[in-house]
Amino acid sequence: MRKHIYIITLLTGILVSCSENKAISEIHTYIKDIKTRTDLKESYLDRTREWTDKNGKLYRIISRVDRLNDTITNFEFYYKNEKLIYGKGLILVKTKNQLDTISHSEIYVKNENIIKQIHKKPHKLDTQMIQLFGESFIIKGLGTE
Repeated sequence: MRKHIYIITLLTGILVSCSENKAISEIHTYIKDIKTRTDLKESYLDRTREWTDKNGKLYRIISRVDRLNDTITNFEFYYKNEKLIYGKGLILVKTKNQLDTISHSEIYVKNENIIKQIHKKPHKLDTQMIQLFGESFIIKGLGTE
């Protein structure tokens, strides 16, 4: 009996992992497609850039937030059907003549839930904060529209 439970648990884990990897692969393909689209209009407002189609549908946002102590936080978000699907946050610190990355975190979102988070530096950004900030741009009146 225990052997059957172990096998069922193992198979369930494999299926969940495959589903997550498929979703992430689809997000990567979508991002690649958005970056190569020539029909999107890029607009600027203060330290935020957004890419929309002719109907005003939002696809991508890059936003910069200057912080204390010569640090800058850059965010990049991608949207599909007005839902956040990917977010990235970078914290950069100004040193002499260059910028050094002290934090680099990414999230992959499906059905408004983070399905994967990646931290490429030891100093991690709060991934829920990245998600909430990205979602705030799709609330009418908070984006650059």
